[in-house]
Amino acid sequence: GIYLAEEKANIPYYQQAMWLAIVTMTSVGYGDFYPETLMGYIVVSILTFVSVLFLAMPVGIIGYEFTCCWQSRHHVLLITRVRK
Repeated sequence: GIYLAEEKANIPYYQQAMWLAIVTMTSVGYGDFYPETLMGYIVVSILTFVSVLFLAMPVGIIGYEFTCCWQSRHHVLLITRVRK
């Protein structure tokens, strides 16, 4: 989307558009490529919002499972002591 939204003078090659998308999704933001048009800003903003949601979901699931395991640690330790 960013390749089509931006002027060719700003992002002339598809590889540079992919680099901008990857850098934006990982929130590194090197600044070597950036949108200059309104449509480019809209596309990059949507990409940033979606990537935050996409990355936040697995982190939330892993955090929830860690919390469940941490809360049941006394039960696991008791079973380990009883089996010895």
